[in-house]
Amino acid sequence: MFLDKMSFDYIIVGGGTAGCVLANRLTEIHNTTVLLIEAGAEPTKDKAYLGTFALHDPHGEQDWNYIAENDGYASQAVKDQAISLIAGKILGGSSQNSYMAYTRGAPGDYDKWESLGNEGWGWKDVLKYFKKSESIDDLEAKPLVCNTGPTNVKMPKWEDRLDVLLKGFEEYGYKTLYDINGYERQGYGTAQFAIDDHYRQDTVHTYLNQIRNRTNFSLQKYTEVVKILINKKKVVTGVEAIVNGKEPITFYARKEVIVSAGAINSPKLLMLSGIGPKQHLKENGIKMKVDSRNVGENLSDTPMVMVPLTGKEGFESFKNNADLILNLNIFPTPVAIGHISVNPTQNSSDYQSHVLPVPSASVIPAIFCSTIFRLDNTICISLAAAGIDKEIIINPLALLHPESKGNVKLNSKNPTGPPIVSLNYFDYNTDDLERHATYIEDYLNVIKTKTFKSFKSQILKLDVKECRHLEFATHEYWKCYALNLATSMWNYSGTCAMGTVVSPRLEVKGVKHLRVADASVMPRPVSGNIGAAVVMIAEKASDMIKDKLHHTEPVYGYSQAAWRYKEMATLAMPCYTWKKTIVVTPNTDRLIRYGWYNA
Repeated sequence: MFLDKMSFDYIIVGGGTAGCVLANRLTEIHNTTVLLIEAGAEPTKDKAYLGTFALHDPHGEQDWNYIAENDGYASQAVKDQAISLIAGKILGGSSQNSYMAYTRGAPGDYDKWESLGNEGWGWKDVLKYFKKSESIDDLEAKPLVCNTGPTNVKMPKWEDRLDVLLKGFEEYGYKTLYDINGYERQGYGTAQFAIDDHYRQDTVHTYLNQIRNRTNFSLQKYTEVVKILINKKKVVTGVEAIVNGKEPITFYARKEVIVSAGAINSPKLLMLSGIGPKQHLKENGIKMKVDSRNVGENLSDTPMVMVPLTGKEGFESFKNNADLILNLNIFPTPVAIGHISVNPTQNSSDYQSHVLPVPSASVIPAIFCSTIFRLDNTICISLAAAGIDKEIIINPLALLHPESKGNVKLNSKNPTGPPIVSLNYFDYNTDDLERHATYIEDYLNVIKTKTFKSFKSQILKLDVKECRHLEFATHEYWKCYALNLATSMWNYSGTCAMGTVVSPRLEVKGVKHLRVADASVMPRPVSGNIGAAVVMIAEKASDMIKDKLHHTEPVYGYSQAAWRYKEMATLAMPCYTWKKTIVVTPNTDRLIRYGWYNA
């Protein structure tokens, strides 16, 4: 579809993880039109299967192909000293490129958001939106979950193949958790994945496909928004966009523009539109509309380091290499996830582990090392060689809540050029490097347990040339190791943060009719993978927009008072139930078509 100079009530910029959710929820509003603009294309069929990560490169036409700046300090053992910033340029965004590990984050993460002045973002407030988005029917923590949402979450059954690892962690002092998103979060348990019926639960599958035939919904693909239109009264009126690299076209918004382009592209678009640090805009020849000095700042990422152990010796596990083919619909190897606080009294975690036992003579270690971590060939060769006649236990150990902050800057006023992204891992003014080394040591202590000693597990020494001068397995060695092997877990957030750039209602400060709703609004990162939290943000943002609308217009034939009563009653329910409803109004035919709502 090609649209030009058309008006819509709402324009959503970015058809990624958050944008698809917003499009679904906003088209529920009776007599309201929504335009979703996406720079990329439809996802290819192979994206549906989690296990195909081994068969294709995450870069290419369906990725923005951004590269972090090399600071000459961190990540020097990464190929070309260049960290790839995977970000989906495709409908569904990064929900198409991630491995769909499902973690909500810790309750304390959201309570911290609220304590920073962001009212309505505490755990008690956001839990209902996690429940609204989820369908989880096999977990024990029933009060914390629902089985009626659009996103199906499953815990693959790996028989007993994780038992020995979980037993070892429990022997060391970390509980075995049935539900890693349950009441108790400190410990290890089987990973949960957003998968169902052989398909990844990306937001195209779970939210967008359900609304493609709604007559109040329009989708514009292959279209990059390059400017938000702001009039003299600082009211946003629409966007300017480029379709297939051709001349700019204009779309107008009668009510709001919602930016959901992600933690790299959302601040880029704001700055291109004149909302950003005054001096930086001046340096790039952009007329300032709002001096917002924190746009693009506060970039938080989760540095992760591959920490391998040896498993059982011999070729007994060789048969499990069939997982790579047989389990394309889930993850091609068993995975245990751990959220650990060195201080157990904390209400959030210090580090996250993804523990993957890999069979002997497997290609997975080489693929992980070369394609995902993108480490130097000498490191990957030493890893692959070690796994020929024994199992390898891989752990991408991630530092949660780093104090170091990076930033996103414009490279020029060229709207289609890549931004400058500085991750600033292990800033000298923080203790991040000390902490990361300590957490690696804490994890490695598991080899001292009787369980791990029973199969003679050892720390696998990789050939890290930057650390050859240090004694292996000392604290200084692990500091060197973390510094040089650190790469991204692709959990970028914070660049349009609540409290500084946007209000708690996600409205951009200094202008009207503009919101941001994606990972960029997180004031602090969450304890784990961020996909579920981004969906939650989009769900909550949709209700905020509806709430504003309900003060001025009836919805689905309800009076304002009746709708508000119904809405409050619905949110108080333990779960959301979706059903088709007919309300007798002059617009009944439209209500039948769009009348899916919480009841």
